[in-house]
Amino acid sequence: MEGVVISMRFLNRMKGTIDTATRKSHDVLEINKVNSQIKKKELQVERLYQELGEKVFKDPLLENLETQNFIEFQVKNIQFALNELQVMKSKVLYLKNHVQCDSCEKIVSIDTKFCPDCGRNIGDLLKSVTKMLALAEHNKNET
Repeated sequence: MEGVVISMRFLNRMKGTIDTATRKSHDVLEINKVNSQIKKKELQVERLYQELGEKVFKDPLLENLETQNFIEFQVKNIQFALNELQVMKSKVLYLKNHVQCDSCEKIVSIDTKFCPDCGRNIGDLLKSVTKMLALAEHNKNET
């Protein structure tokens, strides 16, 4: 009977190890996928800035109403893309069990209670990051 108990403990430990390895490999794949999306989004932002610069170069005094409207539209596109980039970068950090302090921008482990540089409560920050990522995922699934 004792041998069966030992075997069950061993099997349970092995199952836990396999579950952990599976979760970590899933996280690595997700990190790679999101990093690829980040690169694409950074290229998109660069292109948006370039288009904006070209338009302003052609009409530096902003005399043309079309130029003014284009600038307003392009600035909104850039802001939206930069926000998406921030969410993606936060997701990568979160998958690596880290967050970026929103007070001093130091990257810290999610196990840290307070930011070692500025003293920001990381637990509170983690709640807001988790909420932001859940909302972004919800919005992504709706589109």
